[in-house]
Amino acid sequence: MFKSLIKNVRQGLATNSSSSHSLVYTNGEHDTTIAPGEAYENEFGWDHFVLDSLGAKLMYKLTDLVGQHYWNSDPNEDEVKRAYEEFGHLFPEFDEGHFKAALRGYVDHQSSGEISIGEARDPHTEIHGGNDNGGGFCGACEPEWYSDY
Repeated sequence: MFKSLIKNVRQGLATNSSSSHSLVYTNGEHDTTIAPGEAYENEFGWDHFVLDSLGAKLMYKLTDLVGQHYWNSDPNEDEVKRAYEEFGHLFPEFDEGHFKAALRGYVDHQSSGEISIGEARDPHTEIHGGNDNGGGFCGACEPEWYSDY
């Protein structure tokens, strides 16, 4: 008899699109500290990535959220201030510099809006992204399977 245990469960968009981003629930807890002024990646497209720190996951969500309402690869001071005033209460850990970076970044259109702020804040989650265009696979994204035989 074959017995398997799924270590991680994926939730969210996982399609035949060449790129997809997914929320992964893990057994362990990830870092929930954010250093003041710490910079985070702000481009979440089809490159392989794993976001496991609170700051990185929140930057993903901030970039996604402001990208749905504003988007400017070169935002001026007024645009940054307006986005910060509108969404700053949702991201008290971040300052206007983070908002400026988020306005310059992007989340792949296929995955936009799929992961909530609450899910990003959960210390048991990771956000995985990647694509299937190169024939390879992100080793860090590979699920672990266990069997008795």
